Amino acid sequence: MNSFQTPGGGSAHYVIRSSDGAVTHMVPTKDLSFQLFDQHAFDRFEHEGYSASGGTWYTQAQYETSAELVAYLADRFDIPLDRQHIIGHDNVPGPNSSLVSGMHWDPGPSWDRERFMRLLHAPVNGVHGVGPIGSAVTITPGFTRNQQTVQVCPADDPAGATPECVERRHPSNFVYLRTAPDGTAPLFGDQAVHTDGIGTNRVNDWGSTAQAGQQFVVAGRRGDWTAIWYSGDKVWFHTPHGRNTTPARGVVAGPGGVGRTLTSGLGTGFT
Repeated sequence: MNSFQTPGGGSAHYVIRSSDGAVTHMVPTKDLSFQLFDQHAFDRFEHEGYSASGGTWYTQAQYETSAELVAYLADRFDIPLDRQHIIGHDNVPGPNSSLVSGMHWDPGPSWDRERFMRLLHAPVNGVHGVGPIGSAVTITPGFTRNQQTVQVCPADDPAGATPECVERRHPSNFVYLRTAPDGTAPLFGDQAVHTDGIGTNRVNDWGSTAQAGQQFVVAGRRGDWTAIWYSGDKVWFHTPHGRNTTPARGVVAGPGGVGRTLTSGLGTGFT
């Protein structure tokens, strides 16, 4: 709470406690909270915890009360319950390209997005598979079985529990994107974050991942790999036996594709 009591430190509409999911209403709904990313969104929902801690702070009580609050506000303000409107700070583009790399990356890879959408009675998953080129797919890797390795460095962990850079493997809400259909190919790097187009497995590097619930246009297939159009590039991720994706029914892909343009809505933020 110190950051909320310091002028210029930040604010939020709601803060949700880890231990019991208690909600504190910090800023009136009619007002804009400081650091608001969209004048038509509720920013912010701050969930107690550290994004680099592998999900240890994200309790069942926190998930449930957060979902109840989101469902209430979505109904009150006629906001669709889908991943194009229910977003985290790590899904928010910067005001311009030069500011993207400095945007918040919470809640990070350990927030179970599929679980959260199920609590909203708006599941994003379904029968796994990949449709034909030109169709849309939803990223649905699951969570518990989707073990990914990320690098966590001291700068990523305000709790001070990471004295040096380490690699940690734990359940995750994303799939890695690569520059070619090969597990040894370099990770793709969103150009707004990496000028050379090469990404990293750093826990704060959202530019090399596609997250659960996001939707993209299929750009190609090769063996157990699927390509999608992502930030203007053709990138690849592993889809053995059609896993990690669900065909997106009823989604129409426009000239810019789907999945990369965020719609104004109810943003959920996490720190």
